[in-house]
Amino acid sequence: MIDHTGVMVSDFAKSRAFYEQALAPLGYAKLMEFTAAETGHTDTAGFGEPPKPDFWISRGEPNRPIVHVAFRARSRADVDAFHKAALAAA
Repeated sequence: MIDHTGVMVSDFAKSRAFYEQALAPLGYAKLMEFTAAETGHTDTAGFGEPPKPDFWISRGEPNRPIVHVAFRARSRADVDAFHKAALAAA
């Protein structure tokens, strides 16, 4: 069973704002965030359904090869809301 996963992002602030908005219709929220000073190497933020984040982003060079991450949705309406929110956040 997978506990959590993460991806590297080149623009941390923009990516954090994107995921906060895009994942909200799926019930995800930013649950944790740590600065480079706190982690000792990079900024990172964790998203998920309370109480535990399971999707993390970290400032750095984007993953190569590209990583595929899929989020579970409860209904087609949730998928449509996620898509709409992601387009608005882009």
